[in-house]
Amino acid sequence: MSGAVPPPEPRRGKYVRKAVCEKRPLAMGPACQLAVNAYAVWGFSGWTYIWRAALQGPAASEREARRGFLRPAVPPGARASPA
Repeated sequence: MSGAVPPPEPRRGKYVRKAVCEKRPLAMGPACQLAVNAYAVWGFSGWTYIWRAALQGPAASEREARRGFLRPAVPPGARASPA
């Protein structure tokens, strides 16, 4: 036994956290037009809702509906039949 230490190798299973949500650039023109349309239909509450959604991002309930946050799907054949 020579006693030499082998050179370090890169970690193959190194944990790298995925980005949760990529932000996209927001065009003000379509957002403003959508807010105007919402104002015509729902009034000031529609106007504020559209601007809040456009400037703050999705609400918690909208984030939970994404595929990554849903429970695992059950295959159609594995469901229990009602008794």
